[in-house]
Amino acid sequence: MDLYFRPVNTNDEADLFTVKNFLDDTKSITETFLTDEELNSYYSAIKKRQERNDRFCVFALHDKKIIGLVDAFPMPKNIHIGFISFVYLIPEYRGKSVGKILEQYAIDLLNQNHCSHMELDVSEKNIAALQFYKKNDWKFVSLRNGFFRMKKCL
Repeated sequence: MDLYFRPVNTNDEADLFTVKNFLDDTKSITETFLTDEELNSYYSAIKKRQERNDRFCVFALHDKKIIGLVDAFPMPKNIHIGFISFVYLIPEYRGKSVGKILEQYAIDLLNQNHCSHMELDVSEKNIAALQFYKKNDWKFVSLRNGFFRMKKCL
């Protein structure tokens, strides 16, 4: 499947609305709700990352349709560790190996930024994501406040 990636435009209301919808859907998986404070905090975080490199937070597109998002970047205080803040794929593209393409985008980006490994946090309630990461060689590091910290060497 041919995908292309473009930066999230933090000055475009439509892009921010799409990000909000993706966050809302993810929260529903974990049976929680997105607060305005969380949303505004995430928008601010995207803007800060985009100032460093606009490829750190991108939409994935297929046939000109936004189908997902990848938010991955080197940690500011330890640039050799990549962190995936958010990966999202719309439901109709799940289970079709498209997630692997999104993961590969993050791997390539973090390799280009000289990271030795990448980490992420995933809710213990997000069974599909946990299965994906386990299948793709991610290792469990710890569990805290209902979230698994996972790690993968690059």
